[in-house]
Amino acid sequence: MPLDRTVPADSPALDDAIATLPLATPDMPLLDVIGLMLESPEGSERGAAVGGCAIAIAESKLVGMFTERDVVRWSAKGLDFQRTTLAQVMGAPVEAVRRSQLGDLFGVLALMRDRPIRYLPVVEEDGTVLGAIALETIRQILQPCYLFKVRSVAQAIAETPSTAPPNTSILELTRIMADRPTEYVVICDRLEHLDRPARPLPVGIVTERDILRLQHLQWDLRSTRADRVMSAPLIGIHPDESLWSAHERMQQHRIRHLTVTGDRGELLGVLTQSQLLQGFDPQTIYETMQQLGEQLEGERSERRRLEAELHKIAIQEQELGELKSRFTSMVTHEFRNPLTTILYSTQLLETFGHRATEEKKRSYLLRIRRTAQYMNQLIEDLLVIGGSDEAKLEFNPKPLDLEEVCQDLIEQQHLSDGGRNPISFEIEGDRDRVCMDEKLLRYIFTNLLANACKYSPKGMPVEFHIACEDERAIFYLSDRGIGIPPEECDRLFDPFYRATNVGNIPGTGLGLSMVKRCVESHYGTIAVESEMGVGTRFIVTLPLSGISEVDPQTPSVAVEQNSLERKPS
Repeated sequence: MPLDRTVPADSPALDDAIATLPLATPDMPLLDVIGLMLESPEGSERGAAVGGCAIAIAESKLVGMFTERDVVRWSAKGLDFQRTTLAQVMGAPVEAVRRSQLGDLFGVLALMRDRPIRYLPVVEEDGTVLGAIALETIRQILQPCYLFKVRSVAQAIAETPSTAPPNTSILELTRIMADRPTEYVVICDRLEHLDRPARPLPVGIVTERDILRLQHLQWDLRSTRADRVMSAPLIGIHPDESLWSAHERMQQHRIRHLTVTGDRGELLGVLTQSQLLQGFDPQTIYETMQQLGEQLEGERSERRRLEAELHKIAIQEQELGELKSRFTSMVTHEFRNPLTTILYSTQLLETFGHRATEEKKRSYLLRIRRTAQYMNQLIEDLLVIGGSDEAKLEFNPKPLDLEEVCQDLIEQQHLSDGGRNPISFEIEGDRDRVCMDEKLLRYIFTNLLANACKYSPKGMPVEFHIACEDERAIFYLSDRGIGIPPEECDRLFDPFYRATNVGNIPGTGLGLSMVKRCVESHYGTIAVESEMGVGTRFIVTLPLSGISEVDPQTPSVAVEQNSLERKPS
């Protein structure tokens, strides 16, 4: 059973723990005193709680006490209770506490534990007996106390319980109780196990109160067996349950002991009222409060973590919604326009093809082919983006001629846009041992070259410079285009994102996202420097050997503003 962590704010009043006691005179026969002890002075549960004790008074003043413990001790010695008076068995004068000196409830508990006693007489200032505080009355008024709820039964039981077989005489049980001393003896059979020693199986319990009753009835303790008078069946509790559960069970059954049993019913211990209340010493209270504080801080940290996770999920959902919106917009625009071009060109061929010249027909077919190629490239870009979400793109480095590949990419760009922008190319450094993935390389620089030309005014040059040094190749690709707004640079590599200043320039927002993932798959980094109205420069760094020399903690993307004056030497 999980322990309840509820902590109440109220504190019980100490006066509520004081109950009246059965009063006796020193010349009263012991059997009559025992009769008084078995009665409930107040006819209530609290009166029954102190019914195991009687106070001897003379002229309304306290002169002695007689408790269940005394009954057990004298029974073990074979005292004739019928012929003995209270005065003959009373010991040293009992020390009482004045009501004005009580202090708080926890101080009283500490005092009773230090003496040790189970009953604390309380008197008025003039010595008149007011009543007594018993462990049971303290337990009753501490019902809402959090310490019962945060401590388990296993934390309270400590001593090994006294046990005896069912055929043991009551006289022998009184000797066991007197010798230890203990408030009870558990009557046990043996639970046999094939793989371990036998464990005691509790079948009943004999307590001090039972001895009190037997003496009152004048039974022969020597000839009476334990199994004839023991309390059975036993009220038990599991060690993992809380002290609060134990407290409620004691109240429900009006008992002062609970047998603690394991999963097979074997005896593990006995929980008494004294043990139940041991948790109220200041040191234990401090330790428990410290434990609660640590648990509370842990719960707060966990709550903060969950709130951060929820906030992160909310942001991701918002970003996903924006991504979905951009994707829908891109697909609608980028697929509808090419399809319109294809349908229009097809209709022209069907309607006017018989009158068109061969050159005109070829131009229509060329338009259809280029549009289909554009759509095919768009689909491939989408597949590349989707295929690299959960893992890196396939990376297959092989030796290649870096200069030849880059020259080929430049020629393809010229063919694609009709030489709209001149591209100056320069490569320097040792490139004899270049080992890269040509497919990824073409993905990267096809997109970067196309963007540099697309976003630059017609006729403006584009610079493509490569420096091979320190086992790496650094690619500088600079344009003199429109630039990127500073506040949008951080989102430049997000799928489907396009800067707000692109105007009517066509594009899907997929190219740079694909470039970034290709660079990451090639164990490289990419940086961007941009200034509005001046231009943009991309710096891509890739290992020459195809083996990563980049710190895994190093970001793969860097963004810088207003730094275009730093040209490669």
